[in-house]
Amino acid sequence: MATTTAWRIRTVLSCLAVDHRIGGLLLLDAPHGLLPAMVRGLATALTDERTKPSVVTVGAWAGEDDLWLRLRLVDGRFELMPGLLVETGAPPIVVVPDLGRADVAVARAAVTLLDADTATAERYGWSAAWQPRARWLTATDRRSAAGLSPHLLDRFPLRIDASGVEPAEYEVPAPPAVPRPYFSAAALDEVMRTAPGGIRLSLALSRTAGALATLDGAAETTAAHVRHAAEVLGLSAGPHPVVDAPTADPAVPEAETEEPPPDPGPAAVSLADPPAAVDAAAEPVLYPETLPDALPEPASLRSPWAGVNRRLRMRGPRTGVERTRSRLDLAVMPTLLEAAKHRRTRAELVIRPEDWRRYRHGWSPHRLLVLVLDHTCRRGWDWTPTLAPYLQWAYAERAAVTVIDVGHDTASDELRAEHYRATGVRDPRVLRSLRHRPGRATPLAAGIELAVHELLRRFRRSRAHTDRAWLVVVTDGRGNVPLEASARGAVSSPVGRQGVDDAISAASGARSIGGLRTVVVAAGSGPYPGLPFDLADALGGVVVSPAVQP
Repeated sequence: MATTTAWRIRTVLSCLAVDHRIGGLLLLDAPHGLLPAMVRGLATALTDERTKPSVVTVGAWAGEDDLWLRLRLVDGRFELMPGLLVETGAPPIVVVPDLGRADVAVARAAVTLLDADTATAERYGWSAAWQPRARWLTATDRRSAAGLSPHLLDRFPLRIDASGVEPAEYEVPAPPAVPRPYFSAAALDEVMRTAPGGIRLSLALSRTAGALATLDGAAETTAAHVRHAAEVLGLSAGPHPVVDAPTADPAVPEAETEEPPPDPGPAAVSLADPPAAVDAAAEPVLYPETLPDALPEPASLRSPWAGVNRRLRMRGPRTGVERTRSRLDLAVMPTLLEAAKHRRTRAELVIRPEDWRRYRHGWSPHRLLVLVLDHTCRRGWDWTPTLAPYLQWAYAERAAVTVIDVGHDTASDELRAEHYRATGVRDPRVLRSLRHRPGRATPLAAGIELAVHELLRRFRRSRAHTDRAWLVVVTDGRGNVPLEASARGAVSSPVGRQGVDDAISAASGARSIGGLRTVVVAAGSGPYPGLPFDLADALGGVVVSPAVQP
């Protein structure tokens, strides 16, 4: 695996050196040090006797003024200078260390510049025009990649699963100065047959094939080059030929929203089981936006804080500074530095309103959805239609999601509940939780206790402000594992009704949480139809009957 990945990295960098139009490169789960090593290898290949490419690093701190236009003090006077992404000389290498955390300005810049024939920037009476030829190298973790917008993802058709790869120095050959090979009709047919969909992915496949043909010194791009390019892009199944694989290298708005209706209706989010490739045990999905049930990112190219009051926005992590007309959340040192630039023209250090800078904050979800899924009650019915309105609410509100799995067949300990936190419903783990099979034990009390602790943490103990949350519990109310047995990891005596009583007792801690709305989805009638109602009373919520199954 590591040898094949190293071969793919070297081949991708060689193709990027030949043709910048292929698109950006996105590394998934890259280890520390791999991205800088790749940048060094690509920079060496692009360096000639006259020019050397510059390396531009952008991230969450970069705003519009940083990317397109900068004010600099030159020889005692201020001059407007091109921003980081304005190309004035040799094509740079743009590095985004974490694409999932990059500012919305960086996302808009990538969508605008990648694969564009021309670009213009006009700000404050200053303008520039150029042909974008920069190479973009980015990285992020797999969970963040699943939440990126398809508008952004299709600008990065070169994707490599870099988990487990040891950082190494990559020798990338300089691109040969030869004419581009002719693209044969057979190669075009192979592109149409291989590309999973999307014009940009088809173009990336054909351009990668053309780059491989150029590296081979071929006169035309053949179907074999397209198949080779498909292996490089991860679009073809099956192992790579051993002859081609060298040895591994050494070394949202603030206004109130309507409540989700009991019936999902035709507008509800589709939660059908995704293809098997989404499962953790299957081959990693490098192109999640091509899946038939892929969810688009709402309002992906505008700030998620639009329409949210400033005091709530201040809860997010600080990512940079920006101009402001208010002294609220004033950034003292950046304001002083801005005033210092004008010291010579003002004769002394004077801070004026035009010098004020405030902190720019990254997105921090202020809505929360907590799902308690009792998998032992899911026998013969589909719970996705009933859960769809709440997942749709979390999707539209960009809410954080905490999932607590109870009693599924793959649990590491069947006597304990498992939980994880996701940044949103687009996290692949949420869909996987909805597809678990029932287990034998039902540690419902442990699951309810985890849910209450999570809500208390978010509402009362966390710096991240939460103003509204939904707690959705899907269960038939029958818990056969008491809290003591979950804590000890063993059942020492007959439990009787102790597990049910412990669940009701743990649920009482949620009644006093303001801003919380609770729903218990009663999983069928069963022999004890009153247990879900007892649990709902303890939680201070209501009972919802699931959709009738055929």
